[in-house]
Amino acid sequence: MAKRVLVVDDDAAVREVVVETIRDAGYECVEAADGFDALRMTHLRTPDLIILDALMPRMSGDEVHE
Repeated sequence: MAKRVLVVDDDAAVREVVVETIRDAGYECVEAADGFDALRMTHLRTPDLIILDALMPRMSGDEVHE
């Protein structure tokens, strides 16, 4: 089973490039547009790795990390 990576970024273009790169490397990838969605997704299924944008509206990457 492929490792699962959660990519969190409010910029859809950046998120798309990161997700495509990760998928091309053979990983399963899920996306979130903000910190709130990211936290919700981690409760549904824990990812093996989370890539967080530090500066996002509503909830920053630092706040998610805490």
